[in-house]
Amino acid sequence: MSTLLKRMGNKSKLAPKIISHFPKHDFFVDAFCGALGIFMHKTLAKYNVINDNDADVYNLYCQLMRNKEELYHQLEIMPISQDLFNFWRDGNRESCDLLNAVRFVFLSNYSFFGGADSLRLDASNTKKILLAAVEKTFLKLYGVQVINKDFRQVIPSIQFKNPKNAFVYFDPPYINTGDNYASSFKEQDSLDLFEIMANCGIKCAMSEFSNPFILEQANKNGFRVIEIGERQTLKSRNTEILVLNYDDNQLKLF
Repeated sequence: MSTLLKRMGNKSKLAPKIISHFPKHDFFVDAFCGALGIFMHKTLAKYNVINDNDADVYNLYCQLMRNKEELYHQLEIMPISQDLFNFWRDGNRESCDLLNAVRFVFLSNYSFFGGADSLRLDASNTKKILLAAVEKTFLKLYGVQVINKDFRQVIPSIQFKNPKNAFVYFDPPYINTGDNYASSFKEQDSLDLFEIMANCGIKCAMSEFSNPFILEQANKNGFRVIEIGERQTLKSRNTEILVLNYDDNQLKLF
């Protein structure tokens, strides 16, 4: 399923394999929702919360749910021009949230790996795919709670009636990679995330690339590591892994 937003790290191609390792749950939290690569592919839980600390990501989904028709119209009439791309790429923003959402989509979807460095022109019919994704994403997000918080604040901000039936998926910016996110991840951020997974009392999974630091932390915490497959980044191909704080056979740890 095509997503509304194209960004480096989008999990659309790997989603089925990743989701197959999720435990049963009735409350789902996507703590780094980004381009919704996982969320758009999984079955909705009874309760759903998506979060992203990037204000542009948050604004896009808020505008979609509040002003879907106007957002569609603005994306439809948006010229695919080098001048507009350069103007927005150079940091110029619009005076209203709706047009800033259009700006964000243009820079993300029409550049290589969503890097917003140079305009990408090809035969992929990007505009048609983009417009079709507007309605699909709107329908998927209907009734979903959208928040804009640092990942450390996400779980404390939610009142879980039954934490044992909740599940939190973390897909942070990967450390030691040339990402294009507003806030890159450092080792301390990863350590904080591992601490959350170890102490929150909720089943959690984290996507990352296989590297010595991540594997060491997973081993220290007694977490299970599952190899998902290879994925291309800006600079190289890396092995995608899924780190679980629960048994993959659905045994309850908490």
